[in-house]
Amino acid sequence: MNRPLPHPEAAQLNEDTTGYDFSPRADTSLADLDSRLYRFCKTATGGAGLSRADIKELLSIVIQAIEAPGRVSLRSMADFDRFEEERTSEADLEKFIVKNLRKGGDLKDVNLYYRSSMSCVRGLYQNPANREGFVAKPVELPEGAKIIYKGPETGSWWRELQRKLPVGGSVAAVIMYSDETTLTTDGGVCGWPVYISLGNISSGNRWRSHGHRLCALLPEIDKQTFAKGEESRRRHEVFQESLSLILEEQKKVLKAGGEYMIDPWGIKRWVHPATYAYVGDYPEQCKVAGTKSGVSTAFPCPKCTVPNTELSNMLHPIRYRTEVEQLGFVQEILGTQGKTARSDVEVKHSTHGVHCALWGFEHNGEPFGNPYRSLMVDLMHMSSLGVYKHILGCLKQRLSNEVLAKLDSDLANVTAFSRQSFFRLPAHTDGYFSGNTTFHAFQHQAVMQVLPVLLMRQNVSLEIVNTVELFCTWHAMAWHRTYHTENTLRDLEKITQKLVPLLVENFKDEQSSEFNIPKIHAMLHVADDIRRGGIPVHYCSDLYEHIHIALVKRPYRASNKRNAEASITRRCLITELIDSMTATEDGVEDKEARTVAMKQALESGSPAVTGRYMKLDYTERRNTTWKAYAEACPGEFRCLADSIQAYQQQQQHPHGARVKWETVLDLHKGVALPPDDDFTRYSKYPAYARAAPTFHGRPWFSDVTIDGVDDNGDSTVWPAKLLLIFTLHRTVTTTRRDRNTGADVSREQHYADQVAFVRYYRQFPGSRKTALTPMQWWPGGRGYGIVSVESLLRVIHVVPYESRVPIATERFFWNEFKW
Repeated sequence: MNRPLPHPEAAQLNEDTTGYDFSPRADTSLADLDSRLYRFCKTATGGAGLSRADIKELLSIVIQAIEAPGRVSLRSMADFDRFEEERTSEADLEKFIVKNLRKGGDLKDVNLYYRSSMSCVRGLYQNPANREGFVAKPVELPEGAKIIYKGPETGSWWRELQRKLPVGGSVAAVIMYSDETTLTTDGGVCGWPVYISLGNISSGNRWRSHGHRLCALLPEIDKQTFAKGEESRRRHEVFQESLSLILEEQKKVLKAGGEYMIDPWGIKRWVHPATYAYVGDYPEQCKVAGTKSGVSTAFPCPKCTVPNTELSNMLHPIRYRTEVEQLGFVQEILGTQGKTARSDVEVKHSTHGVHCALWGFEHNGEPFGNPYRSLMVDLMHMSSLGVYKHILGCLKQRLSNEVLAKLDSDLANVTAFSRQSFFRLPAHTDGYFSGNTTFHAFQHQAVMQVLPVLLMRQNVSLEIVNTVELFCTWHAMAWHRTYHTENTLRDLEKITQKLVPLLVENFKDEQSSEFNIPKIHAMLHVADDIRRGGIPVHYCSDLYEHIHIALVKRPYRASNKRNAEASITRRCLITELIDSMTATEDGVEDKEARTVAMKQALESGSPAVTGRYMKLDYTERRNTTWKAYAEACPGEFRCLADSIQAYQQQQQHPHGARVKWETVLDLHKGVALPPDDDFTRYSKYPAYARAAPTFHGRPWFSDVTIDGVDDNGDSTVWPAKLLLIFTLHRTVTTTRRDRNTGADVSREQHYADQVAFVRYYRQFPGSRKTALTPMQWWPGGRGYGIVSVESLLRVIHVVPYESRVPIATERFFWNEFKW
């Protein structure tokens, strides 16, 4: 840092501050805490806001000044972590309860590490860091108004519960997630965490450490835990008993009529906690519901009572399970004598003989929602890692090895084209079609975008291509839309009614014993879940798969392995304590300042560019900036000067005015595109288009649509690729004669045009065999142009078409769905 202290009263703080190191760790001699804080903030941030490391440094100053400034020496982040461990007493941390659930006949201890779900709800609901996007009440619509389903507050579930509450009451929409995961790379050690979040918190904040909590570590059970013949029954008993202990206080609070809490905005509310969604894959949801899984049981779905023989029947009525009905089944099972007879009754009702932990949520003596409706369909496991994986397995069995190798080759071409784009496709060496590598959900979703085109090129039967294309269309509509209306949901239901029979008909032969019919049946519940709780992003396990790493796997690997559960829970509590210390209004303001372009776009309703990050003289092609762009898009910038000259000639100025255009451009990395009134853009959030030679080590040039006119003067939309976003400066000098003196008076006006350099796509005629619009580059100089940033509409996705037969120009497909 060695630089002068930028303080107006520097002489009073230190007689000679030049060359002094103002690092808070190095400057331990300063006794004045205010001076040290001021010096640190002025020199460490550089106007960019405080990072997590900066905040830890700032906390270390306060800790040294308050507790023992002479004893503490923090010279590294590791020192800080160790010191934080030492100074955090048991009184500072909320404790996890350890309860042994072992019963007579069990061979080993069954330890549950947990805290009340209500404790997590209080911490999340009252955290100021969750202020942005926080929702306390549902969206109430006037009679006859158009319903737009987006967040949980727009769904029918929240509105129905809100009507049961007294005036001033608020619902805490509790989201729970549990799933068994491996803690070591070899899979030898497993953990079973339970996480809590709130639907009141925005989806953007739910990803952050202050938007979710680790609630429990369920007992990890092996074959040597229970006596022989009791494994299945005891597993379900331990699971339900664990959840009951976690939810016990939450049920009491709800039954007592709620609890006063202060929301992130500082408003006191009468809060009623209710289970909005229990997120998990199909086997996990069956455990939570206490129902049997698999097609061998009578009613395989944990939500409804559709028979196993009618799972793919679109006309069969859906009747949801209820708490009263399931309680009757459990009582019948427990009253049956004999192990075989009891097992037969369990299969008959597809229910285990244990009481479900989700029962008993009551308000004013009435059930507060149907717990089985809270088992929302997890689209990541149901679609990307479920039905789609089965489709992929069927294709691998049906197609020859030669065709699979060609598909991999085509996919490699797409990967090479899109390495700077959105797709995140698997590498060719992984053998996506021809190999046996396990891929992540986001990679499957990426291949879905190009799969119909790849199959068409290999002359796969039209029935298979149409089925795959229809599934990809269904997936895009169900998961990747940022809002839904009744019209879009009806379209989704129509596609579902057409798709499910095709899936069963075209893919059951290759994997008749493995094809997961319950997951196909779950597609029938998706539209209802959206009406009930908003779009699937709010109850998808994609978020919680990432939380596994931060809250469980890393703390386990940092522990001594002998008492790993205690180490994991303690580290999570320390993280929460530090988050609570840093969750101030200043932190919220810093976060808002870093998204100024997005805010300007929303407030003004027009596109807003980011701040200038470098200059470029486009007439001098030897500079490093020009070289960086030219290497990122070879050959694309040769028409920049001509396009700028054409744009300058089109601008109108007063007669006789002298216009001076500057050759130095102010470059911008991106532009925020706000939503419009009819929601054709990205819901209420701006889209962000980039034109940068490097973004996370790779070039990123977004494809967009532009508002324009065709050759006949009619309004139309042009697809194009963003190559450069810049501000073009000009000075206009006009001269007029003064009426009083008769002398000529000159007046200068400065203008800054925010524009973009683009290359246009041309849609060419031809039959559309897929949902993708065929395109190619506009030929010659007409393919390039300068457009106003105000004319940019939205970000689109373009898929390359790689033909084995040489063609005159590159071809592409415009993917009209929002991925």
